[in-house]
Amino acid sequence: VTVFLVHLALSFRTRHHQLSDLYSLVKDTKKPLIVAGDFNTSWGDHEIRLFLAATGLTKAGPDNALTFPSWAPKRQLDFILHSPEIKVTRFHMPRVTFSDHLPLVCDFKIR
Repeated sequence: VTVFLVHLALSFRTRHHQLSDLYSLVKDTKKPLIVAGDFNTSWGDHEIRLFLAATGLTKAGPDNALTFPSWAPKRQLDFILHSPEIKVTRFHMPRVTFSDHLPLVCDFKIR
């Protein structure tokens, strides 16, 4: 399994370039993969939907799993994305405020 952990930029232009580079890495990976982290998708879920469509990855967890700010979540900035060979068996968001983002926990198995 290949895992990419990301913390993308706040600037849309910089984030667009980062997603383009990440796309190339994902497409060149031959193993089952996970891409997870803070995507800073300040333009809403449109950005992540485009990335999912381009890469063929799937989002773990429910739609609209709000993660920011952790004390009163209003936005979904954090995601766990995975390739089709990975089956998510459990997804959980502990309600803790150790950070300004809620953590995402994902159990999985390889198909």
